[in-house]
Amino acid sequence: MHQFTKDNRLALSFIGLTFLIGLIGALLLPPNTPLPVHWNFSGEIDMFATTPGALFIMPGLGLLISGIIGAAALIARTSETRDQSKNAIKKILTPIMALLLFLQVLLISQAMGHSLFGLKTILMGVALMLLFVGNMLVNLPLNHVMGIRLPWTVNNDKNWQKTHTFARAVFTVTALILIITIPLVPESIAIRFTLFACLLAGISPAIYSWRIHKTPLGK
Repeated sequence: MHQFTKDNRLALSFIGLTFLIGLIGALLLPPNTPLPVHWNFSGEIDMFATTPGALFIMPGLGLLISGIIGAAALIARTSETRDQSKNAIKKILTPIMALLLFLQVLLISQAMGHSLFGLKTILMGVALMLLFVGNMLVNLPLNHVMGIRLPWTVNNDKNWQKTHTFARAVFTVTALILIITIPLVPESIAIRFTLFACLLAGISPAIYSWRIHKTPLGK
């Protein structure tokens, strides 16, 4: 776990900063201040959490994600797969933690009466993370922790590389479309469009890799 901490200092620093911002917010804001934490498909807030607990959702989520990924990396079967997993984790974990930090800042700004926080801002953050993750995928080494891990990708290096190159293109195009579209449409449309686009972007590489697997070139 010490090696995991050393290898992912930037991502873990983001978690620490997210926690620090939450702590400052808890000291500055009145107890039981309601903060939005969920929106329905119409773009309306349908769930609130109160301070101080709401301010530690993001750092808690960051610790949970890091713990699960770190545990998965520890049980890698060989030193080679551990090294490959280490490089993959570095590429993916940092933008995820950056998104949580981004959401924490927006949450605090909402609690303090600023207008930065809103559904569209969150959706833009998701689009940016999709863009960053997509650009990380193209050189992602074959590993047993991160990436598009399907039976036919983890057992075929050519399939893995082609699938992740394709995923990079899909994620990048999807993210750019979302960045352009989200500010122009109502929230009710923006949330539906974002969910549909992310779902399509997630499924497309799996279908593509399956088609490669079923052709002689993929074997």
